[in-house]
Amino acid sequence: MIHPLLVTITTRQSARQFKLRSWLLWVLLGCWMITIGLVYSYQQQLQQAQQALTLSQHEFDQSLNSIRELREAEQQLFTQLDSQYDRWRHFDNRLQGVEVLAGLSEVDITPIPTPYQGRLAQVQHKIQLRQQMLTKIPNGNPMEYRRVSSQFGSRKHPISFKRHRHTGVDLRADKGQPIYATADGYVQQARDNYDRGYGNMVTLSHQMGFDTRYAHMNSVAVKYGQFVRKGELVGYCGNSGDSTASHLHYEVRFLGNAIDPKPFMSWNLANYEQIFETVGTLPWDSFQAELTQQLQPLEPQLSQQVPSSMVPLSSVATFTSTGK
Repeated sequence: MIHPLLVTITTRQSARQFKLRSWLLWVLLGCWMITIGLVYSYQQQLQQAQQALTLSQHEFDQSLNSIRELREAEQQLFTQLDSQYDRWRHFDNRLQGVEVLAGLSEVDITPIPTPYQGRLAQVQHKIQLRQQMLTKIPNGNPMEYRRVSSQFGSRKHPISFKRHRHTGVDLRADKGQPIYATADGYVQQARDNYDRGYGNMVTLSHQMGFDTRYAHMNSVAVKYGQFVRKGELVGYCGNSGDSTASHLHYEVRFLGNAIDPKPFMSWNLANYEQIFETVGTLPWDSFQAELTQQLQPLEPQLSQQVPSSMVPLSSVATFTSTGK
């Protein structure tokens, strides 16, 4: 027999008893246990949610740091690109200046997107061609001088006082002033200890049919048959031969004919094309074509013909000096 559970509630005035049946007690106990289980489960879920939120917050912070680093890297990249672009534009402007110096017109200059290797090769070829021209054809001053005492052309001879054709220019300078070759060539004539006509004189034979003469020298510094390069010493200024004062008589000849030396004396890389109009009677296109051919890579072929420019200079006629 199941006895009921007596519950007594006491107050100051009285006491009351309640009878609880055992099944009701078990129901209450079960509800309590279920409530405890639900509270525990809720706490576990809440703890897991907090952990997930903490992990998400950490990942979010990492994402923010990554975004911040990417923005800094992007800014640095743009800064580097701006710097590279400025350097590229500066290089391109300098290259265009060299292209203009090399004689490439705006039509010849390759557009910017083209690789620089091609443009540099084109400029290199042009510069090499011009350097070859300025090495093998007379140009520049043969010495430092104070003034031109007599121009090329008709004049009155300073000794005979007769009018005659002056085949060069007279450059007034002190005795002993060094005289230099104005182009590569061989010494065709080296006359020393001579006191008539042109006096002590050196004649150089250059490529393309050019000769240069250096007359009235004090002394000669080269020998017959010697090869001299542009800018090398050939002698010293003097007053030998038919001369009234220390000076250099300088001539430029093409195929034996005297031409005005002044345009050649002022010819340089900066005004390279100007002489083509000033001395328009010479076959400049032919000169450049021949030098371009010489600049091409040579293949060792026994059957290859020898270029005309490589014919021994000894076959060129020697010009005897004449008085003024």
